[in-house]
Amino acid sequence: MGSSWKDVFISVAYTADYDEGLFTWHNKNNSKVADGSMNFGFGFGNPNESIGGEISVGIISLFPQNGESGFGADGTAGIKFHKAMPSFFDTHAAIAWSNPVKWGEASKKDTIYGVLSKEFELRPSTNNKLSSLLTIGIGTGAHRSNTTIKDNRDDPNLFGGYGVQILPRLSFASSWNGNALNAGFGISPFNFPLNFSIGISDLTNNSKKGAQFNINSGYSFTF
Repeated sequence: MGSSWKDVFISVAYTADYDEGLFTWHNKNNSKVADGSMNFGFGFGNPNESIGGEISVGIISLFPQNGESGFGADGTAGIKFHKAMPSFFDTHAAIAWSNPVKWGEASKKDTIYGVLSKEFELRPSTNNKLSSLLTIGIGTGAHRSNTTIKDNRDDPNLFGGYGVQILPRLSFASSWNGNALNAGFGISPFNFPLNFSIGISDLTNNSKKGAQFNINSGYSFTF
C-alpha cells in the first residue's frame, strides 16, 4: 500500500540501544547509542483506477557524532509503485526501489523489493472485528539475511509482518524484516491522522545492531 495523488506524509523516529537504556545518548566510550531519523514524501497516481506511486526521502541521522554525520548528512531517496487488486483475493501489491539515491553513510547495497498485503477481519460478526493486515514480500538490501550480509552479497530474502487493531485507537504489530524480529504498539489518539508507535526492534538480538527501542510519530494529509 502507499500514497496517492495529493497525499503528503512525514514521520520522525527515535531509536535507542536496548541495553544502554531508552534515554542514554552516549555510552561509556562516548559513542552515540541513540539517534533520530526522518522520512517524508508524497504520492501520485491512483492505485484503485490504475497505478499509484510514492516518492520518499529518508534522513538517516538527525544528531551528529563528534561533530560529524549531522542532520541531512546521510540519507536515501526512493520510489514505490503500488496497485489495489480486488479481483486477486482483495490484496494490494507493490514494487519498490528504496534507495536508488543514497548519500553519506547510507548503505551502498540496493534495497529492491516486491510485496503483497491483505486486509481482513478476525472476528467479522462481532463489534470488535479485530481488523488485521498481513504482509509478505521478498527483497534485497535491508532485507538480507545475516549470512548474506556477512558474505557482502545482496541476495533476495523473505520478509513479512502482521498487524491487528485491538481497540479503535490501539493496534499491535510484529514483523520480520529478513534478519530481525520486531514488535510494537500503534496509537492514534486524535481525530486527525497523527499516529504514534512504540516498540522494540530485533527482539532476539539477531542483527548486528542488536535490540533497540523505537518511538515513532507520523502525520499525513491530502491537499
